[in-house]
Amino acid sequence: MSENKHAEILKNKNYIDITINNDGNQSDFTSKCTKYVHFDAPLLKKCSNYKLSVVKWKLDSESIPLSICKLVDGGQPLNAGTDFITAYKVYMKYGTDIYTTSLLFNTTDFPNNVPLPISGSGSNYIYNNIDPYFYIYSYTYFYDMLNVALSSCTALINTAETTTYSSPFVNFDSATQLVSLYTPPEFLDTESTHPISLYFNEELSRFCGEGFNSIYIIKNSISGIEENSYRFIINDNKLNQYDEYLNKTSSTDAPTWYKITQEYNTSSSFEICDRILIVSSIPTKSEIIGINNNENGSLDNYNADYQLQKQNGLRILSMFNPEIGAAGSSRGRIVYSNSNMDHSDLIDLTTEQELSSFTITLYWVDSNSNLYPIELVKNKSFSIRLAFIEK
Repeated sequence: MSENKHAEILKNKNYIDITINNDGNQSDFTSKCTKYVHFDAPLLKKCSNYKLSVVKWKLDSESIPLSICKLVDGGQPLNAGTDFITAYKVYMKYGTDIYTTSLLFNTTDFPNNVPLPISGSGSNYIYNNIDPYFYIYSYTYFYDMLNVALSSCTALINTAETTTYSSPFVNFDSATQLVSLYTPPEFLDTESTHPISLYFNEELSRFCGEGFNSIYIIKNSISGIEENSYRFIINDNKLNQYDEYLNKTSSTDAPTWYKITQEYNTSSSFEICDRILIVSSIPTKSEIIGINNNENGSLDNYNADYQLQKQNGLRILSMFNPEIGAAGSSRGRIVYSNSNMDHSDLIDLTTEQELSSFTITLYWVDSNSNLYPIELVKNKSFSIRLAFIEK
């Protein structure tokens, strides 16, 4: 990690440019985006004579995940620690019989070199959901997990019922950012011969189901399936017959596959990053923003940051809410520019002392108000320009 700083003094204003780089010289693929900045001579003689403005900043935000994979209570790995049972469940009802499988998490396709969390002793060890190992960086990876679960659940039916049904599957098109469901007719609500009903539990349904014009979602009302689950009623609207999978000899042959594509992008259901915070030791008024991080020590690397916020508040220079539009819009590069630096958004400095050093640290806050340090991926950076404006 390296940093550059530059101070430019104009009439009544001091401009400070700071850059934090992960230059790739460290063994870890990512490093925490934080820096101690020191000037040989005091930058400000008396802080209370100045106001502060964040003029602009740029963050390479590849390390912020799309979502975090939720594990079942206990978080026990299968297969000698390679697969973890998630909280996402698929149910299929065939006749009066109910079959279920859980999505299994192995690893993300993002090469962040994050090791498997160190397990504790005993069968009651709980892996931390917030550990970066469980970050999801790919829509396709998540839907691949879903496809494996759909296939496994269909296989349970075929084994128990001596049938040969094909499994439905989903596909995410990165160009259109739309999800398509491909299904054989046995999963259509209009199929009269041994129809299969498809259910997702509440944790899974929030990622799937919206945006389809011929899939209706109703809350589960039958026993044997998790109470807060939803049935996906799949209909043939005569526009979703999928000929690529057909070997029809006549135009009157019934289709054997159906393709149902979303009408609009719902990738925002994945986006877990709610806010980005730039925090500093520059003497400004502290803010309590309501952080929900667990206090019982299970947060490990993040607990100290939470305790700091709880006890003293955070001196926040900038709070940014990413605008969720295109898939992955909170990742890649985030740029902020302030066009109102001489007016209402100026921050008062609160001490009579001089200022010759300070720290800057970046965090992101998830949709459940948990606080996480932002990491910089190798060869990526964060830069910020601050203006100290004399009153």
